[in-house]
Amino acid sequence: MKNTWLIKSNPYKGINCIYTSPASQKFEIQYHTPESFELKNGELHGLYEKWRVLKDKASVEAIELSKRMTELSSKL
Repeated sequence: MKNTWLIKSNPYKGINCIYTSPASQKFEIQYHTPESFELKNGELHGLYEKWRVLKDKASVEAIELSKRMTELSSKL
């Protein structure tokens, strides 16, 4: 279980649980509030997709994307 609500520096807010079925199939269940789910699937997702492909996470672009994601999630 990972609860990112407790990690202030993480802009993704939710609870993720990874389970393994009796047949050894792993699957994840994400728990969200209606607001965090809307944000995750909306503007935050697009920003994250841009951020995650950047090789230099210390670049100006990466820092700006990270700041914007944090700003958005701080409203939750």
